[in-house]
Amino acid sequence: PPPINARPGMLVPMNQAPQGGKRVTFKSPQENAAALSIDAMLYQPATAVRGAVVVVNAAPGWSDFREGQYARALSSAGYAVLVIDTYGPRGIEGTQTDNAKLSTYVQARDALAARRYLISVGYPADRMAVMGTGRGGTIALLVADRTFVQDEGERFAVAMAISASCIFRPKTPRPASRVFIAIGGK
Repeated sequence: PPPINARPGMLVPMNQAPQGGKRVTFKSPQENAAALSIDAMLYQPATAVRGAVVVVNAAPGWSDFREGQYARALSSAGYAVLVIDTYGPRGIEGTQTDNAKLSTYVQARDALAARRYLISVGYPADRMAVMGTGRGGTIALLVADRTFVQDEGERFAVAMAISASCIFRPKTPRPASRVFIAIGGK
């Protein structure tokens, strides 16, 4: 498909970093990757902060038209938003054709590290959510359940999954977060 037009005459690449936030980085908790920094865009609301949201990129990678749109909408509603790019620092463009390029476990650990980053800069842990679309929504569901990353004691208060993949089903789920799922059908 042709690139999306942001303004008449201006083409925007599909994987352009979300616009309007402040670029920040935090360390990846991935084993054997102590020097790996995860790129992120932090959106701060103009009003009093109601909470914070970590947005995990979808399978094609982060984009302004998807993660950027959600970040600006949530920020304008009073939430601080940290959009994370779990692929770029690892040299991965996307996982839509090969899910094995990056494990969901590594992405889940990155989302939890993003949570710790937001706490370290002053956002309250009890008012924090994780959100994603497609594969990012799957990651949100995985970090909401204690059966996936079992050694992590603290979790997000809310997990929001939009059109998450249906490839994981814990036999005995142990939810640690309130979960909101949005899935479309016919």
